[in-house]
Amino acid sequence: MCERKTGKEFVCDVCDKSFNRQFHLMKHMNTHKDQRPFACDQCPRKFRNTASFEYHLLRHEEKKFAAFKCQLCERTFKTKMHLKTHQLVHTDKRPFVCSTCGKGFKTKHNLRAHQAVHTAENPHKCSECGESFRYAFTLQCHRSVHTGEHPYTCSVCGKAFIKRRSLRTHQSVHRGKVFTCETCGAGFTLQHNLKRHIRIHTGEKAFRCKVCGLTFMQDNKLKAHMLLHGASKSFMCDLCGKTFLYNCQLQKHQKATHDERHGQIYIKLEKKTLLSSNTITVLSQMDPKRLTGTLNQTNNLFASAAYEKTTKVF
Repeated sequence: MCERKTGKEFVCDVCDKSFNRQFHLMKHMNTHKDQRPFACDQCPRKFRNTASFEYHLLRHEEKKFAAFKCQLCERTFKTKMHLKTHQLVHTDKRPFVCSTCGKGFKTKHNLRAHQAVHTAENPHKCSECGESFRYAFTLQCHRSVHTGEHPYTCSVCGKAFIKRRSLRTHQSVHRGKVFTCETCGAGFTLQHNLKRHIRIHTGEKAFRCKVCGLTFMQDNKLKAHMLLHGASKSFMCDLCGKTFLYNCQLQKHQKATHDERHGQIYIKLEKKTLLSSNTITVLSQMDPKRLTGTLNQTNNLFASAAYEKTTKVF
């Protein structure tokens, strides 16, 4: 801890070092870039400076006195406007549209996050391995690969998760099938799944192909249809060359087909062309030279394979 000096106006919140000019303070703050000494005792979050930390604590206090409660998920909000914005999550309305690709979103925040897809920048870099990400929250989740932390724990069964969203989805298991179809009586743990099911009875086809105009009841049916218009199966198994439309299909295939035979080590492979902004995770213990050769034979998207072994995380 540096000693506070008199006559110096700009003081570092982290180490108390002081400076004559704000520019020098800002330059100094870069030395604390990856340090988060201020830990919240009410949640797993940590902060670099007192200003961010105090603002975060204020949010916890606001939640205690939030007067507007969502009847569908029981989340509370301080203002009626915030509640109305949140309730879009429980509808199929997507009023915020990307001007570049036409994709719709339920909130302005999600639209802004999506718009980074149309840039080649990955400004958030991991200090441990150097991998870069478009979003700060993606980097935060990635860090658990190095730390092994699963900060979000279920209060019912004790199961821990990397993401808050994963915890919320999991907690629906303990609530039971609270969403019931009025037509046939089928029960669901998530309202999203109920809405998807109701389309079977109504015949509603909410997902429209922007190329030919065909409509579909489910989003996964639309994605499968897009293959006819030249969309690629983006996720490829490096062990057998089989490709999949969804990452979850790739993971299911690898666990069922290759998991026991090839162990449980992750190797990250970065694509250089069509999916230059993405990485796929595969299971293998193959020699790197053999692995690169396998990729070059099975898929010409890979001019080379940059690999990095990391521990398996669930």
